[in-house]
Amino acid sequence: MNDTVKILALVSGRERDNTQSEDAWWEGLDGFELTVVDLDADFESEIKAIKPDLLLLECLLNSGNGVARLEALRSSFPHLPVFLISDPFGNSWEENISKFHSLLSRGKKSRSLVRAKTVDQTQVDTPPLARSRRRILVIDDDPEDRELVRRSLERTMSDRYEVFEAKDGEEGLRMVEALEPDCALLDYSFPGKDGLSILSEIRAERPELPIILLTGLGSESVAVKALQLGAQDYILKSTINKSILHQIIVNACQRQEMQRKMKEQQESLTVFTRALAHDLKEPIRSIRSFSQLAMEEGADPSDQKQYIRIVDSAAGHMEKLVDMVHNYTQLDDEPEELSPKSHSTEKLVEQALENLSRQIREAPNRIAYENLHPVFANETLVVSLFQNLISNALNFAHESLAEVRISSVEEKGWVEFSVADNGPGIEESMRNKVFRPFVRLENGRRRGTGLGLSICRKIVQRNGGKIWIEPNHRQGTVIKFTLPLGIQELETKTGEKAPAGGVGGEGMRIANVLQVDDNPNDLFLTKMSLKNLDHLELNIYTVENGKEALRFLKDESNEPIDLILLDINMPIMDGFEFLKKMNEEGDLRRIPTIVCSTSNDDRDIRSAKKLGALGYIIKPIRLAKLESTIAPIDTVKITKTVDNYRLESSG
Repeated sequence: MNDTVKILALVSGRERDNTQSEDAWWEGLDGFELTVVDLDADFESEIKAIKPDLLLLECLLNSGNGVARLEALRSSFPHLPVFLISDPFGNSWEENISKFHSLLSRGKKSRSLVRAKTVDQTQVDTPPLARSRRRILVIDDDPEDRELVRRSLERTMSDRYEVFEAKDGEEGLRMVEALEPDCALLDYSFPGKDGLSILSEIRAERPELPIILLTGLGSESVAVKALQLGAQDYILKSTINKSILHQIIVNACQRQEMQRKMKEQQESLTVFTRALAHDLKEPIRSIRSFSQLAMEEGADPSDQKQYIRIVDSAAGHMEKLVDMVHNYTQLDDEPEELSPKSHSTEKLVEQALENLSRQIREAPNRIAYENLHPVFANETLVVSLFQNLISNALNFAHESLAEVRISSVEEKGWVEFSVADNGPGIEESMRNKVFRPFVRLENGRRRGTGLGLSICRKIVQRNGGKIWIEPNHRQGTVIKFTLPLGIQELETKTGEKAPAGGVGGEGMRIANVLQVDDNPNDLFLTKMSLKNLDHLELNIYTVENGKEALRFLKDESNEPIDLILLDINMPIMDGFEFLKKMNEEGDLRRIPTIVCSTSNDDRDIRSAKKLGALGYIIKPIRLAKLESTIAPIDTVKITKTVDNYRLESSG
């Protein structure tokens, strides 16, 4: 039996000869049985002849042709899955074709989708079909009323609803838990128990679920009580038709989503206020107190070293707390750059481990993971998720040997991950509380900020998943969470990477670096860290703002600059303005520029990249950070000599 999916594409002005498998417009779809016809063709005849499993439809804002086709399709073929490859959100053709692999409309007919054969002739299954239709649960003891709602929803323009029915409140509560519907339509009148009582019970279990009350009575008092108890809307059964019911459901879901976002933003504001008013004061007090002790005349040198260690630890904790508060509040934003894609989870875990390299070196540990399923999510957020969970596991695992095990299983389009440690475990009474902001367990090796698991919960929920702590009959803690399943990527090895380092080659000289920064402490710290601590040989020139930097670079009497280290926040001309000016100067665009800032805001990082920065370093600047950042730059490199390191340039 042939399992290849048949696809019919209705597009404007792009017809494909089925023998031309290399057509760039359809790159990546050659493993499907694809037929392309013009929007003006007789699509009904094409569909009946081809019998496709799904349809790709070009639907442009500036043309009603695609919209008209969609309406006609829904009328004639209500159960045929449709995927828009040009949509009102302005995504490019290529982006939508890419999304096609992971975001298909679900039809009533379920089939395995087989992706194109790769170079090594291995077939890879695409992820299971994402749930693109709203699940509606109708809780009503009258079968005729349930049928009325079902028929009204099935007659809407697009096949966007899956309708489930419950005949009483008890069954409705069970189905709310099992189905996780997107909206519930609840009858007011039940034998022995009214709908308002059931509404309260559902609200207690699923406070985020949009609920619409159905009633045959036009009582304003019932409507007011329903809204007070958390219903999103109220509708008389006598007024139900397909357009009214559809609009009420859409409005209810939108209002509930708005309330959810407002609640999250309110929670973020509370977290921010709490950090400023309480949690940041403690490390500041330690820094001031022990700094004063260290500066006292006659203080014992060994005591002074201990004071400085305490100051350093307090400053590190404060920096981590600021970063965590920033990361927590930033998750309320939803920029396009954080849109989901398919990723190899093992690569994301490896990146998280690299970010935790310092903590991993502090104590003996064994971290095991393999054969992790791919995910469809944002790379940055999932790295942060694993980083927080692994860091927690290392902190609370056994002191003699910390063991962390990461595993995954796939089920119905989702990946369930487990992150397990061999620590003392978490008491049952705390398993839900630890996901709240600033709730800490104090039996770890290092003190946390109390925000790590809260951030994890936000990341998982943002991707539609769940996170929880599994009861563990053995020693240790098992944290589980779910993320959407992604496409498994197959890689072709293109050759081994050349080893780094080595003695400088012919034509190489010590590099000239221009550091643009108005903070004298940062200028001094960079010189001390790179030259004295890391033993890096280089020539550093310094200026205080972007305007001075431009003047320095244009002065032919100065040494040619091979690398620019650029701060963002400076007077007169900041880093972003400087990058814009650099782009306008043809001779200056050739100089590689790395932004060095205390800001880890994704928006700053993205802005720097868009303006031409080749890297971004979070201060302080140290050899390891600099080496990894300049690795892609051809004109400068770090080489190892007998006694130290050299930053060299081929320019």
